[in-house]
Amino acid sequence: MRLNKAVFCLVSCLSFAFAGQAQTTNILDWQFSTGDNPAEPTPGTTINPDEGAPSARFTGSSINYSFFPRQFYSTPEPNSIPSGTWEIDSGQLQLSMDRSAVGPVSYTLQVFQFVTGDSFFSGHLSLSPASDANNLPVSRVVYVPQTTGMIGSWYEDTYSWSAVNLNPSISLSLTGADGPIMLDEIKLTIVGTLVPEPSFGLIAAAGLLAFGIRSWLRRKA
Repeated sequence: MRLNKAVFCLVSCLSFAFAGQAQTTNILDWQFSTGDNPAEPTPGTTINPDEGAPSARFTGSSINYSFFPRQFYSTPEPNSIPSGTWEIDSGQLQLSMDRSAVGPVSYTLQVFQFVTGDSFFSGHLSLSPASDANNLPVSRVVYVPQTTGMIGSWYEDTYSWSAVNLNPSISLSLTGADGPIMLDEIKLTIVGTLVPEPSFGLIAAAGLLAFGIRSWLRRKA
């Protein structure tokens, strides 16, 4: 009977500890200032109270990194300094964070990409899982290039997800469809309660359970 009570109390305490965690907001911003793959979020513009090791990994048979100045906006640009871009002809960008969600979380994804009026960079993003707007942006801001000879515009597209539970870990895939895409910046905002990967939590719980049983056996002896 004592063992049952001990296990019950331990499980209740663990459940209470996870349930009692407050929601946090993580803003992960990739400006691709280097060609590192996987790429870490940009310091100074990333707010990551849940810590962990978020990354952006490009996979595919045809991807290319280039240094492309962001000096083409006719209105004040989000960043005034040049940055790198990733061109995806056939590939995928995987955003991941080594944290799992205790419950449903909300996503906001901002994508800065260059779109032309001809066959170059005419693709669009396919998102997995699909956003609330069925892979259509909920808002779009268009920045017309100032430089002559640039046929196209920079697009700032915003996508959203609400009340989604993406266990075992936070991840989001972006794939180009119907043509190449040029990505200049990706900003992912996660609102919810995040904890370390489930494997870590299970190990911790098993350790606490073993400790409780050992203590009970000692008292019984």
